[in-house]
This record gives sequence, structure tokens and C-alpha cells, in this order.
Amino acid sequence: ASSARNLDWTAAGDLTLTGNYSAVGTVELSSSGGAISQTGGSVTTDLLAAKSATGVNLGGANMINRVSRLQAVANDVALSNAKDLSITGDVAGRDVAITTTAGLLSVAPAGQVQATRDLTLTGATGFSSSSGAGGPVSSGRDLVVTATTGDAEAGWLTSSGSILVRALDGDAALRRATITGGGALEIA
Repeated sequence: ASSARNLDWTAAGDLTLTGNYSAVGTVELSSSGGAISQTGGSVTTDLLAAKSATGVNLGGANMINRVSRLQAVANDVALSNAKDLSITGDVAGRDVAITTTAGLLSVAPAGQVQATRDLTLTGATGFSSSSGAGGPVSSGRDLVVTATTGDAEAGWLTSSGSILVRALDGDAALRRATITGGGALEIA
């Protein structure tokens, strides 16, 4: 399915994406009583907004520019993107994993990423986050930020477990960290 404007899918139960979906504007996905999953194809859009009752798993070769909302009331949130991705709004779930397989992963000043358990953010060509009105990037347990190539530059991270900021082929920097549990801080 494709649209020169927006695409909006709403389901009372599970919502499964099986093909290619594109919209010039916004793709909005909503499941009030189930999960949102992707078993094939990709989502291509300027802006993604998705919310489900029991989890979001969009693991295809997606081509999304920005995420304004990516939330699961219960369970996990996972998103894979094959280009630069900017988180401009709220991302929340139990375990949260956001990955770019190509391009930079960034959290804009108004963006907020929260996991009640583990949080993993991986940018293929770097990671960048700014502290702003959205607050910190936070996890209830461990928080891992990785730049596969390029630099990992994190603004404000908070965790009840450990925090790891690493650049596998670049420099790693962290401006501010809060660890409320007994976890460790590592910048590599």
C-alpha cells in the first residue's frame, strides 16, 4: 500500500505488516489490544507513529526519517531502519532496541526514549543525542549505546543498571549520566 499523503492502520487485535508500505507524510499504526509486527517488506515514510497494547516489532529494512511515537503499553519495542533515523518524540516499552543498519541514529532535544528494563540504541554510522525538553534517555536496567562506525555522542543517560557508551570505530563521549542502582559506567 502507498499514499501520496498519510497511511493509518488501526486494529483491535494484532496488526501484522507483510508487504511494502509507503507514505510521503506519516505512517500511523495502532493496535488497542494486540501487538504490531512486521513479517516481511518495509515501511518507507517521513514520520512513523506506532502504539500497541502488547509490543511493537518492526524488524524489516525500513526507510523511516523520523519517529514521533513508538510505544508498547506492555512488552517490548524493536525497530530496525536502513538509513538515518531521528527520534523526535516518545519511545517507550519494556525492553527497547532501536537500530540503524545504515546511517546515523539520533535522539532530538524533544525526543525521549525510556525502557522499563534494558535499552539498546545502535547507529551504523554513529549515534547522537541531545539533552532537551524530552529529558534523558533512560532504562530500568542496562543501557547500551553503540556506534558501529563513526562517533557515539550521548547527551544525558540515566539507568538503574549499567551504562555503556561505545564507538567501535570512532570516538565515544557522554555529557551527563545518572546511575541510581549499583551498575557501572563505561565509555569505550
